[in-house]
Amino acid sequence: MGIHVVQDLDDYYKQMMSIENKNKLIICYFTATWCGPCQMIAKDMVTLGNEASNIQILKIDVDDCEEVSNQCNIDCMPTFKFHLQNNLEPYKQLMGADKNQLFNIVGELLENLEEHGKQADLNNQTISTNDSMEVPNMYNPLPNHKF
Repeated sequence: MGIHVVQDLDDYYKQMMSIENKNKLIICYFTATWCGPCQMIAKDMVTLGNEASNIQILKIDVDDCEEVSNQCNIDCMPTFKFHLQNNLEPYKQLMGADKNQLFNIVGELLENLEEHGKQADLNNQTISTNDSMEVPNMYNPLPNHKF
């Protein structure tokens, strides 16, 4: 549980393949110190990482970890890549600091993870977000926390 600051490419792979993260939603959070939108959403990512036991956040500074950002084809910050069951291919990706969409994706993936059990193979399922709503429905993965 929490946020792990990735140091280099080896550390990234170690965290991605860790047995401790096998049954968790791994969110790779690509950020930069100079990125305004990254700083706006950083507090929410810290809260999410510290309070949700079934989520592991890997914080990756694109300037400090150029190898990782190149390997993951990052060209926009912030970028969030969502991984399930130690799979190196992201199940879903979000570019930009859209907090509503971020929490909706997290909510759907957590519901699927719980619904299908920790050993389910989720790679062949489709998860959709409701992009047609006029007012976004924000899923709050931490009900006791006000974002």
